[in-house]
Amino acid sequence: MRTEVFIGIDISKPRLDVFNLATGEVLEFDNTPAGIQAFVKFAKKAKPTLVVCESTGGLEQALLLRFVRGGRANVRNVLFMSAQTAVRWNPALKVVYNRLINAGKAKKVALVACMRKLLVILNAIVRDRLPWVDVTRLEVGA
Repeated sequence: MRTEVFIGIDISKPRLDVFNLATGEVLEFDNTPAGIQAFVKFAKKAKPTLVVCESTGGLEQALLLRFVRGGRANVRNVLFMSAQTAVRWNPALKVVYNRLINAGKAKKVALVACMRKLLVILNAIVRDRLPWVDVTRLEVGA
């Protein structure tokens, strides 16, 4: 059985102070592209359950962008393709997409918002252990 790994990061201008709760390990990485790359390599090896990052007035942005870009591309790709189909055929997401487009949002921005909405819906389905309900096939009345 795998022990859960939690990593905490304190970010300052010169460095990232990292604590691995599972091992008690304290590490220090430079807050530079090379240091962030080294942290990402460390995190991939540690396979954390959760990474907690202190929000520090924008200093965390470079790390977060690199960390998010570095993983889960397959999830993003599946969500992107699913959202493209959903905004065309799913009535609820089609309404959200059209509302954003009519409000002047770029098509890709609207699609990313629908990706997030779809992910929220899917998380709720898993959480509540309920099947997907196809609202296009529900009969009104009865």
